[in-house]
Amino acid sequence: MGGGVATTTAGDRATRTRPARQAISFQQLSLTEVATRLGEVLGRTAEADALLAEYESACAEIRTRHADVLGRYTFTFAHAASDTTFWTLGEKWTDTKVLVDCGAKLAEPSVSQPEPTQEFAMERIPVLAESGGLLVPSGPDGLTEAPDNKPLTGNALWAQLPAVNAGRVWPVLSGAASLGTALELVERFDTVLTELAATS
Repeated sequence: MGGGVATTTAGDRATRTRPARQAISFQQLSLTEVATRLGEVLGRTAEADALLAEYESACAEIRTRHADVLGRYTFTFAHAASDTTFWTLGEKWTDTKVLVDCGAKLAEPSVSQPEPTQEFAMERIPVLAESGGLLVPSGPDGLTEAPDNKPLTGNALWAQLPAVNAGRVWPVLSGAASLGTALELVERFDTVLTELAATS
């Protein structure tokens, strides 16, 4: 029961000051939900809120400015899955969700597919015939088609699609993994809609 001074070891101090590790899952979260969650986890809620506001404002501006063309056309985002198959991207796919936030209406089969992607044999390319506009992945420049998409767009059946014949095919950014890259896709889709309106 003495009045000795309590001592701590370096190991004790390290244990108390070591940052707590927390496993965070972003599965099943949208880009906006991921931004909010990251802001909370990193203690940067204000920055996350500002980015969300910028994204929502940009999408709303496109919905307003391009209301006419958005009301007249449907879209499909498609890309080659292999040399013999291709995917259509549904609303649960991150990039497609960005387009929908901008007011895009998806065509069949994308609009009713339950999963983020649906795979088809190349012989099924005619399922894309209902699309008023077709979007395909771009290369790093965001403007030219990604070379690995050629099994799809080089197929003879692709050339027979109404949107292709009308020149309504656009390479766009793909793989949006944050609101930053989502905003780049929003900007690119704005250009797509401007070009579509000019040719309608």
